[in-house]
Amino acid sequence: MPHGSALLTGVAAVFFQTAYTAYIPSILKPEDQPEGNAKLPGSDATAQIAGLGSAGLIAQLAGAVNGCSPTP
Repeated sequence: MPHGSALLTGVAAVFFQTAYTAYIPSILKPEDQPEGNAKLPGSDATAQIAGLGSAGLIAQLAGAVNGCSPTP
C-alpha cells in the first residue's frame, strides 16, 4: 500500500495548499490581508524545515527501520 499512501498524501497536500491560502480573507481584515499573504511563504518554509528536521531526529533516535516498522 505504499502507492496508496503517496496518492493520499499528494491529494491532501493539494487540498491543504488551496485551503490555507484561500482562508486568509475570511480571518483577516482587508487592510491586513497583504501582510498575511506575505507571511504565508515564510511560515510554510519554517514548517517544512522544522518538520523535516524533527523527522530526521526521530529516525536517528528510533532507527530508520524501527521508525518505519508497523509493529512496535
